[in-house]
Amino acid sequence: MNNDWEDLLELIVAIWVFVSPVVLGYFDVPVVAGTAMLLGALLSFSSQLGLAVPRPWEEWTSFGIGAALAASPWIMGYADLAVPRWNAVVAGVVIIVLASIALERDYDTAYHARA
Repeated sequence: MNNDWEDLLELIVAIWVFVSPVVLGYFDVPVVAGTAMLLGALLSFSSQLGLAVPRPWEEWTSFGIGAALAASPWIMGYADLAVPRWNAVVAGVVIIVLASIALERDYDTAYHARA
């Protein structure tokens, strides 16, 4: 393992986001379930790429997906449903934080390598 614990945690969150409609009981709301499953699948793909071939663009991709996830209740119109709203916001913020930590680490590594 090449010290990419952030990508491993992103993958765990991605799996949670993907299965959360079933676990939390809102699978019968198509827009909510579809959004969670789509963003969970995209995030899973992005985090697996980060584990296999770590690159800064992968972290930026995860950051963007995390932002989309956090904003999805308002963009997709399900902000009035508390459980899926909080699930999306918390998971999205966690992904944003993890991607930011990885980007910070990668920037520091690249900066110190040049110095």
